[in-house]
Amino acid sequence: QETTAGTDPLKADTDDDTVNDATDNCAVTANTDQRNSDDDAPGDACDSDDDNDGVSDADEATAGTDPLKADSDDDGVQDPTDNCALSANPNQLDSDDDGQGDSCDSDDDNDGLSDSQEQARGSDPLKADSDSDNVGDATDNCPTTANLNQLDGDHDGNGDACDSDDDNDGLTDATEAQRGTNPRKADSDDDGIDDAHDNCGAAANTDQRDTDGNGVGDACDDSDTTPPETVITKAPAAQTTSRSAQFKFKSSESGSTFQCKLDGAKFSSCGSPYKRSVKPGNHKLAIRAIDAAGNVEADPATHKWKVLNYPRGERLGPLGATLDRAQHPPRHQDVDATADDQPAVDLAVRPGEDGAGLCA
Repeated sequence: QETTAGTDPLKADTDDDTVNDATDNCAVTANTDQRNSDDDAPGDACDSDDDNDGVSDADEATAGTDPLKADSDDDGVQDPTDNCALSANPNQLDSDDDGQGDSCDSDDDNDGLSDSQEQARGSDPLKADSDSDNVGDATDNCPTTANLNQLDGDHDGNGDACDSDDDNDGLTDATEAQRGTNPRKADSDDDGIDDAHDNCGAAANTDQRDTDGNGVGDACDDSDTTPPETVITKAPAAQTTSRSAQFKFKSSESGSTFQCKLDGAKFSSCGSPYKRSVKPGNHKLAIRAIDAAGNVEADPATHKWKVLNYPRGERLGPLGATLDRAQHPPRHQDVDATADDQPAVDLAVRPGEDGAGLCA
């Protein structure tokens, strides 16, 4: 028997643990305490399966379970059959049927994404194809929005079906819808300026001109509050003999209309060229523009000039005396200039040798 047991037939206490071989539960391994956790024949010191659960102590050490406890997690399921031996799970749920219970499986649906990754993405950690579009979550560019075609216009890894910025220009699709720009085109109007920085995203305006400084380019600004300015390009000289006044003018904004005010009159509609007959004396013309938005020029353009008054064919009598108009009607009428660039004609009468008036 000792030969079979491996004990020394010549020594009553083979392992010298003060326990005779006949009663020692580990006769060849010293174990004075005789500890026997599973109450089987061998003591723990020489028992390869101390909890008698069918899993060797070595295997339990590898698995991390308690070699002295048949049900390490106290869930009523012994370690050999427990799919999560260290995590209590009486229901033994295993969604992906991979042999690991959900409570200890880092990838419950076995789709290649950990449960924590799926939670971050918003997909279902218990369903390999969360949106049921026949594309697994691990490769689906919109795992929570069905998109079998996997269209990704801006190639940013987010499918158009779930991408809030389909053209990746910095503006959300919702914002682009409000602004009237193309959510699938970073430069909607092809003017070389991306929609996020273009002050007229839907109207080409490379110069980005914004006259009123309101952030909306002139090319698309319907809230124009800047009045136009009138520029006079032609007007009578400061002093002239012409009683025909001719003006030309233009506005700083195309499509503007004009109002004119001559001397003491009120403003009334007018256009360029502008012509009026005036009497000798001082005159002033004010011109104001009104743009398409209805803005009226606050400081009208003005021009002042003087029409000189020359005597009308006066004659001189003997020794230079002036003849009475009623008794001696004039033989020569004065000459008015008909254009600003026509020189004035100055008429005078000097006495001749016989006392008659001669034109000089």
